[in-house]
Amino acid sequence: MFPISLFLGLALLLRLDDIAERKNGSALQEYLRKARALTIPVLLSTMLYAAILALGTVLLIVPGIFLSVSLMFYMYAQVFENSGVTESLKRSRALLEGNWRHAATVLFITFLTDFAMTLPPSLAAASMAGDTKSAVTTFIVEGVAIVASAFGKILMSAVTLTLYRNLQMHDALHINQSPLA
Repeated sequence: MFPISLFLGLALLLRLDDIAERKNGSALQEYLRKARALTIPVLLSTMLYAAILALGTVLLIVPGIFLSVSLMFYMYAQVFENSGVTESLKRSRALLEGNWRHAATVLFITFLTDFAMTLPPSLAAASMAGDTKSAVTTFIVEGVAIVASAFGKILMSAVTLTLYRNLQMHDALHINQSPLA
């Protein structure tokens, strides 16, 4: 199930980037074609990312949190900069140098917003599970929970993409202002 979710998430990410860049949208098939080509490399990076996070979390909670934010833009580096598996993790870390606290704050606020949107309908749906007397109500509440979860996914993707593009611009400005440039 995860590879399918990843594949669809990559297609969504590509579409969100086109919207953000104010490009004319491609056909759905084009987003799906690009996402299909990226799915295996991103899946490998995701596995490496998860292994690094697990190690960081086993050591202590704080290194796990630090690594999760520092390396979280690996997928964006692969999709938009054609980075390889390990290069994408290094690129993510480089983008957050000097910007980690800002990125962590933005992501934390976005996570809390997503959590606040999805928790109430999910709890309501869970409390109604198995109640055959109000099947229609249960169906409606579960539908609301699914829609809230979808909006949460789009919100997280849009904020993360915007933050990534912002970090890229900051990095480009920093490189262009260096004495060696």
